[in-house]
Amino acid sequence: MPPLRNALRWTLLATILSLAACTAGLPASVREDLAAREGRSVAATVNGHPILLAESELGLLDAYVAAELLRQEAERRDLPSVTDLVDAELGRTLRSPTLRELRDQFRDHRALYAGRSFKAARKDVERDWLAARRGEARDALVARLAERGDVVVYDRRPAHAAAQTAVAQPAPAPPVPAAGGPREDAPPRLGAPTLGPGSAPITLVVFGDYTCRFCKRAAETVSRLVRVWPADLRVVYRYYPRDGVTGAVEAAHASACAEEQDLFWPMHDHLYAHSGDLAIEDVRALARKLRGLDRKRFDDCLDTRRMAWRVETDIEAGAAAGVRALPTFFLNGRIIEGAASPARFRDEIEAALETLAPLSDSRR
Repeated sequence: MPPLRNALRWTLLATILSLAACTAGLPASVREDLAAREGRSVAATVNGHPILLAESELGLLDAYVAAELLRQEAERRDLPSVTDLVDAELGRTLRSPTLRELRDQFRDHRALYAGRSFKAARKDVERDWLAARRGEARDALVARLAERGDVVVYDRRPAHAAAQTAVAQPAPAPPVPAAGGPREDAPPRLGAPTLGPGSAPITLVVFGDYTCRFCKRAAETVSRLVRVWPADLRVVYRYYPRDGVTGAVEAAHASACAEEQDLFWPMHDHLYAHSGDLAIEDVRALARKLRGLDRKRFDDCLDTRRMAWRVETDIEAGAAAGVRALPTFFLNGRIIEGAASPARFRDEIEAALETLAPLSDSRR
């Protein structure tokens, strides 16, 4: 990442952390009253700690979540600041840059050095190289903390403003649940994309948004779960794009258009792999990389919003089932909010299999 962007991200994080520090010592009721006066409400929770944001700040949600994860970890390690925390992380791996690395840094970001030669700018080049390493250490630490932490991102769409369809279609009737298995609170839509056998004793319904970084992490976890329990787990994906988030609805529509051509899962993986760049033209560019996709049919589907009803049907079903966070899962009807850890899913799946085992034995 360019040093300038790294510096801006650190400045943003420092500002967020200083604002949090100003209110951290206040009673919860006072913080909530201040937030209400400023038009803020809960946008996410990090290990139970609420993050209160106004609508205009939702684009910075990832930065606020990262800042809170780092703040909590610094506190847990009894370190005086997040800077000390990142220094401690960096100290484990930091080494002196090689001459080649410095020359690469200079070549890639020559505009930063105002026409100076490498020799004249070397001290600044070394400083920027170190800033880049600090950014990498911070990002890696945030990823680890998010992996083992409990991060829940809340959806704040009005109760059901998002369900205004471009193509009116009746919602399909939910399927009859498998004998012996509990009915899901959010049943799979007829024809919804699935992974795993239809006879699997456990159904995991996933409500996700392709622009949500925690949904992306959860998708990686789900892929691992399917590999671990190939005969016991069926995954059903349902669209739940956030209202007002750039690219969210467009990405969901693109996925539904790929679903129309039986290419949902390749498109699903592409969208999550590029979740930071999901303007409509980016989505079209990603689609061109899918083998077997009829591009003309796909573009026509996007332009006419032919599959919009599928997205909006899922949004309605999610709202009716009480989806308020992203991602949200229903594991045989049991709701799991947020990007739960692989260990949490393992425990939930094993508990569900143990519950179903007596039913299976009684039918033999």
